[in-house]
Amino acid sequence: MQNTRQHPHDAISLWQHLCNNNFSQEDYQVFAKNRGKKLIYKHIESLQGDAQAKAILQAINHDHPIGKLFWTQRGMCEPNLESGYLKKLVNLLRINKAKEKECQHQGYKNNNMFRQPTAILVKTSKEEIQHTRKRTV
Repeated sequence: MQNTRQHPHDAISLWQHLCNNNFSQEDYQVFAKNRGKKLIYKHIESLQGDAQAKAILQAINHDHPIGKLFWTQRGMCEPNLESGYLKKLVNLLRINKAKEKECQHQGYKNNNMFRQPTAILVKTSKEEIQHTRKRTV
């Protein structure tokens, strides 16, 4: 008997089906073998910032419905974080965290950059005031 269930063919609908836990183990096998991991990876790659980090954490968690897809064994090798799309996801998460740190660091630098000229101006004006006082005395 043939399976009559409609399988999603785009990343968004696949993502929604995974989040709703609408798949059987057979469905995970079908999608793991037929570009399902690639579709979800491309979708995660298109996300930005916190949304991307959250999606990656869901995808590398083997208990999460999305993670089940990435942890489904396709061939002879067992999935691990050191190979395949799981490795790509971990690298993407590292890049995301590095960008976040850099942004925080740049924000700190920018805040200091704006503060320093004010401090210099105040210092300069005090020196000028003291210098002018010396002249007048």
